[in-house]
Amino acid sequence: MVIVPFLEIDGISLDTSSRAVREIKGQPNSIKTNSLGLTEFDFGSYVYRFDKEDRLHEVTLITPSIKLAGVSVTFEQLGKYVKQTDNNLFDKYGFIVSPKLGIAFDPEHSPFLTVLTKLGLQGWKDV
Repeated sequence: MVIVPFLEIDGISLDTSSRAVREIKGQPNSIKTNSLGLTEFDFGSYVYRFDKEDRLHEVTLITPSIKLAGVSVTFEQLGKYVKQTDNNLFDKYGFIVSPKLGIAFDPEHSPFLTVLTKLGLQGWKDV
């Protein structure tokens, strides 16, 4: 799993539409609207969340390890890595949010990782 902060996940641009994601991933297992009003396209190991204007906010994925900004990191190492890398990280309801790396995760819920767009990061700050 290769993540380029605010740009792409495994070669898929974070500046994408729900239609483009469906063209790449196929038909989702389910589509629903969450309590924040974001439409969730659930593909099993990936959940893409879009706003009403079809702008991607975030992608939650299941992954035991990632390559983030060129560095390979396991989920178990992620908290330490983020603390060493991002002086602006913040905690939101038990999630560690890294503005520098564009990710959010709950260390207690391995291996779920949320990759943020810039719009999605603002949403986490505003909650």
